[in-house]
Amino acid sequence: MQLLVRPKPFFDESLESYLLRLAEANFIESYRLLSGAVKDWLLEQDHEASGAFPLELDTVNIWHARQNSSLRVRAFSLLEKLTDNEDLPLLALSLSHSGADFCGGYRALARGSTHIPRCFIRKSVIPVCPLCLAENPYIPQAWHYLTYSGCIKHGVYLIYECPSCGGSLSYIENEMIRNCRCGYDLSMADTTQADQKTLLLSQLASCEEVESPNSLGGISSISIRNAALLYFCITNSVDLNSEAEVEESLRLAIEFYESWPSLYVENFWEKFNKANRKLIKTYNKTPVAFAAGPYISAASLIKGMRIKENFILIELQDLLRDLVAKNPKSRIPNPGDMLLTIIEAAVLLQTTHEQIYLLHEKGYLKSAYRIQMRQKVSPYESIFYLRQVIELAKTRMPPDFGAVITYLPHW
Repeated sequence: MQLLVRPKPFFDESLESYLLRLAEANFIESYRLLSGAVKDWLLEQDHEASGAFPLELDTVNIWHARQNSSLRVRAFSLLEKLTDNEDLPLLALSLSHSGADFCGGYRALARGSTHIPRCFIRKSVIPVCPLCLAENPYIPQAWHYLTYSGCIKHGVYLIYECPSCGGSLSYIENEMIRNCRCGYDLSMADTTQADQKTLLLSQLASCEEVESPNSLGGISSISIRNAALLYFCITNSVDLNSEAEVEESLRLAIEFYESWPSLYVENFWEKFNKANRKLIKTYNKTPVAFAAGPYISAASLIKGMRIKENFILIELQDLLRDLVAKNPKSRIPNPGDMLLTIIEAAVLLQTTHEQIYLLHEKGYLKSAYRIQMRQKVSPYESIFYLRQVIELAKTRMPPDFGAVITYLPHW
């Protein structure tokens, strides 16, 4: 098997878009015919890789693979050699599983050095910019992201439905880039000027350099911006399975970070004041999450990142230090005596769960109740006093050479 024509990929093109253009350039009627031929060829070359190569376009990207993603990478590596000239850029255009841990356990995908939460990936409808299609008929990877709703090149909203038949747009399902399934040429569709917040959100999701007074604009890492946007969604109890709700919350996040940290500080104290009115048990038996929800557990943003890059955790630590300072130790329990989980303590101390267990074992952190011998404390169980964790955090300065603080050796 040989692919005689190799169209030049666009630097921001999605893998699915390129495969459709590759099939068209080689006069293959559909992706299904291309994938069937590729699968037969792979069977002759490497039967394991052949089994990992999907026939359907909506599952072809590497991140859709569950247990055989390495075999799919092997399949793409073989497929890249099917031209006489340069290798095909399939792996460079693909989305793969990311090792980054977002906001305390949310899965992410990666393309190059950029990581994005999986819950920010569009699952069905893929909107398009008619003006972009008129210039170059291909689909940028950014159009797959819920964070991208306005075209930063032309300043217009992406369109989600066909103006002719009213059907939802998905080039992956239709296997057509420029046309709707009804045949309508999407490059001819009317456009609407996008508002500034929508365009700013799209810039933050796709451009490393963003000129904006927004606090996110000063961050050059798109991955950290994505983590900050996810943090806003989590702390505002957004249903991450609802694309419409996530898109609406992302626009609100732009307003939230424009006034950083004033709104964050205001919301923090409002939550603790509200919890004070609804308190059921005494403070020394009440989890911090009763007042703050996931404010602490999600504040790691990206596991292993340096504290100086985590502007949210820096502000949160200042607020909690202020809370403890305003509520000194006394005979009557107060908010400074509220309880943290191992997960929350690890976030505030910028260390690992194993270090928290060691700190408890050596007596640096005292538990709120007696633990039986050989009993393994759940990471989700509220057991450590906020006051002790904050005081311990003051004894260690974050290292410049590493992102994780080691308080005690493992031996």
